[in-house]
Amino acid sequence: MATAWVPDLIVMDISMPELNGLEATHALRRDLRTGSIVIIAFTALDEAEVLRHQLHTSFDGYCQKGQSPLVLVALINSFGR
Repeated sequence: MATAWVPDLIVMDISMPELNGLEATHALRRDLRTGSIVIIAFTALDEAEVLRHQLHTSFDGYCQKGQSPLVLVALINSFGR
């Protein structure tokens, strides 16, 4: 869907069935049409798990589920696209 639409920003869940968010992000990064899209990891994983899986190297931002929605909105707005 992202290759057809090419949004400015994607909020990507990490724990998805069939294709997890990290695999989906790697596929988007390899595609010239979608490689520069801002991708925010939105996950229940805590920051230590994010660092352990090196998710911070694939994503432009990280937001842990369960926080106020305002945290995610502020992160999205910080990219100012």
